[in-house]
Formats: sequence, structure tokens, C-alpha cells
Amino acid sequence: QTHLVESERINAVGQLAAGVAHDFNNLLTGMLGQAELLQMDLAESPPAIESSRKKAELLETLALQGAAVVRRMQDFARIRKDTPSGAVDLNVVMRNAVEVTQGKWKDECFARGVQVNVRMEPGKIPLTEGNDSELTQVVSNLIFNAVEALSGGGEIVLATQSDGKDIRLTVTDNGVGMPAEVQQRIFEPFFTTKELGQGLGMSVIYGIVARHRGEITVHSEKKKGTTIEMRLPVVAPAAKKGDTDREKAVPVGPARVLVVDDSDLNRALFEGYLASLGHKVRLAGNGQEALSIFEREGADLVITDLSMPGLSGLQVAEGVKKQNPNVPVILVSGWAIQQDEPRIRDSGVDRILQKPCSIAKFQEAVQETLRVAGRGGNNAERERAAL
Repeated sequence: QTHLVESERINAVGQLAAGVAHDFNNLLTGMLGQAELLQMDLAESPPAIESSRKKAELLETLALQGAAVVRRMQDFARIRKDTPSGAVDLNVVMRNAVEVTQGKWKDECFARGVQVNVRMEPGKIPLTEGNDSELTQVVSNLIFNAVEALSGGGEIVLATQSDGKDIRLTVTDNGVGMPAEVQQRIFEPFFTTKELGQGLGMSVIYGIVARHRGEITVHSEKKKGTTIEMRLPVVAPAAKKGDTDREKAVPVGPARVLVVDDSDLNRALFEGYLASLGHKVRLAGNGQEALSIFEREGADLVITDLSMPGLSGLQVAEGVKKQNPNVPVILVSGWAIQQDEPRIRDSGVDRILQKPCSIAKFQEAVQETLRVAGRGGNNAERERAAL
């Protein structure tokens, strides 16, 4: 029995890996295509600025989708409780999913010699509450499934409507349909009708919708087609108190920020983010170097990676707090660390940021941390002068 359980576990992990590889290949295909088109736009004389901007926005969307795939891997090992949520317009989700996926499925249909038309019928709908990245991933996967069902070509219709209590998003194809036994098992974990690919796909979709307090159902008839319907509740979005607070808050003055990361790429990226806010940035490639710089020069804020050769980010935080307990520390990590958060906080970390994060989220965290701590405006220099 033990060997059977272990065999099933290994098989499940294998299916997860195949599904993740499938999703990443979809995303990388889109990113590569958009990057090449962006290069073509910029090579024009004069450069096609508006077209370039749209392609850059799509690249950002694809990168966020990649981050969502990584979170799905984390979901397999642990139930996430930290999924960010906000007001979501399902019409925007629908449009983004079509834009993100169309490069791949158009190429596949061209290679197969078939024509697939995708049509959107957005209705007048209220907002729901949730994570737009996860919901876009759901609709993207439903589109790919519908395209696969149209082996001889056909049409896919995405539509939204609301009765005031629920919002419905449907994905309908006029493909081959599916038998009743498949419909009954389609949302079971690891059930798949494909020899290769993502057996976790539809069960993950089911889990995402359930986390959004929604429902997803399938209606299908052989040789007539399939409709997948996602229902989400209408939720009055909470008042954006944070936005009001930020408008009233006194702007943070230029601060001295020490960035600690063993990745050259990450250090350069964070330096650019901080410089655009007017902060003075010092860089360290490891924890020992960071503590030496901090001892000599001080800082208003320390931003450190978690996993580094030598001293870890937690040891950096402890060393900073030992020298000056008033200096806040932001820990940035690509690992799922929520379950270790109490221990991390005990090390002196004031805020945790999960990689990858957008420039807006990074900058907001920096400014808010400085504001709460009352740092900025050359605090470090004043403190050294007082010694």
C-alpha cells in the first residue's frame, strides 16, 4: 500500500511538472513573440511608440501570468492564504485572456490548416472581487481547451452577463463535445484525457474559482460543442482607504537605501526602481558586505534577499537591528515563506515582499515602510552626526 501511495504521489508530481512546463511554454511563446514585435516597432523610423507601449503592456501581463503559474506550483504543496484581491472587471479579464493567448492558438491553427474564430460578447456587468491574474489564467486555459476541441476549426464565443447577484462568464465552442463520463470527472485532480499535458489543469481551475467563492460548470453535447460557465458573486469593492491615506500622507523625502542581493540582475533592477523615487542607493552582493556598509555609513532602509551564500537575509536583518533597531528591513524572496512568517518577523524583518513583484508594488512597499518608520530625508546622516 505504501509503494502504491508513493507511486501515485510521484505520478502526480510528474503531471504537475508537465502542466507547469505546458503553461510556461505558452507564456514564453507569447513573450518571445511580443518582444520580437516590439523590436520591429522600435526599429522603425520614427519608432511606433503607441504600438510599442501596447506590446510592453502585454509583456508585463505575460510576466504576471508566469508568476501566477509559480504560485500554482506552491498551491500544490500548501494552501495559500495570502492571495491578493481587489475589484475585478470580468470584461477586462476576458479581453486580456484573448490578447495573451491569441498568438499561440493562431499559430497552432495555421500549422494545422484550420481556422478558428474567437468572438467576445461583453455584457454590462458589475465588479467582482478577486485576483485578476488568477482569473485571467483560468480564462486563458479555457480558451486553449476550447481551441483543442476544434480539431477541424470552428468558433469560440466568450460572453459575460449578470443578474445582479452573480456574474457569469462563459466560454462556448462548437467542437466535438465530450461524453458524459468525461463531464462527470473533468474537475477531478489528475484526471486527463490526454497522454501528455496538464492533468491538473481543470482541477486547478476549479480550485481558483472556489477560492473566489464561485462555481464552475460544464455543459456539453457530442458533436455540438461545449460551454464552460464560471459564476462569481457580485461584491461591492471595499473603499480604497489606502489610496486616501496616501493622498493625505506627507511625501517621503530622499532616503538612503541599502540593497542586498547576490543576483546582479536583481540589484540593478531594484536600484532602478529606487532611483526613480529619488532615493540614494548602496548595493551589496552578500550579507557580510551589507553589514560592513551599514556599520560605516548607516541607512534609512535595508532591502535584502532571503537566500544568499554566507549570511542569509534573516541574519542581515538581525545584524541591522542589533546596530540600529529603528531602521526598517524589507525581506524579498521567491520562496513560499508564509508559514515561516512568525520566525521571520522575530528576526527583525518589518515587511515581506514576494518575488516577482511589479515596480508599483515594490515602490509602494518602500514608500509606506519609510513613512511608517518616519525615515527619509537623510535620517541616517543625522543619526551619525548625533553619535
